[in-house]
Amino acid sequence: MIGIIGGTGPQGRGLAYRLARAGVDVLIGSRDPERGMAAAEEVRRLVGDDVSVQGAGNADLPGRADMLLVTVPYEGLASTLRPLAEQVGDMIVMSAVNKLSFAGGPQALPVEAGSSAEEVARLLPAARVTTAFNNVSATHLRNAEHVFDEDVLVCGDDDDAVKRTVEVASRVDGLRGVSCGPLRLAFTIEAMTAVVISVNATHGVTAGLRITGL
Repeated sequence: MIGIIGGTGPQGRGLAYRLARAGVDVLIGSRDPERGMAAAEEVRRLVGDDVSVQGAGNADLPGRADMLLVTVPYEGLASTLRPLAEQVGDMIVMSAVNKLSFAGGPQALPVEAGSSAEEVARLLPAARVTTAFNNVSATHLRNAEHVFDEDVLVCGDDDDAVKRTVEVASRVDGLRGVSCGPLRLAFTIEAMTAVVISVNATHGVTAGLRITGL
């Protein structure tokens, strides 16, 4: 089961929907457990009852999920994750967080820790943190008619965590997880999101990233 921390926003709901469609059991977390349960009910109506889609408070996720996926806005990372550090322990934690600004066009913002994923690792010091789904459009995730044909760039410092993240990403129809190296590359992966958004806006397309020759 994948527990999505902050899963009631557009990205979290979209990922919950796509993962559930792929047959992955999902637990949608929120600061307000009732919001998590409402989001889970919404996803269940879309995918049916063949897969378990549940809602809960963020604090309940570490004890119930096998892996965690963080979709909290960067500004809310510290307040959301710091209280969970002991419960999370050495779990695999996938970060889909990007610190972006849209003033004057999309651009990546600097992060003191190096990247949003490294900030997640700082707040959850025992966790095995990876990047996942950073460049995948939340709008496309929630659009049942959108057909993906792109890669999910995965980096991390724990080989097993990277392997399992690649496997999770590759479960989603049309997505392929690609191992890219250590977690220090996370900022580059996160920053590419601004490029993808700009390309889509400039050309009126629904482009994503694809690593060729692999």
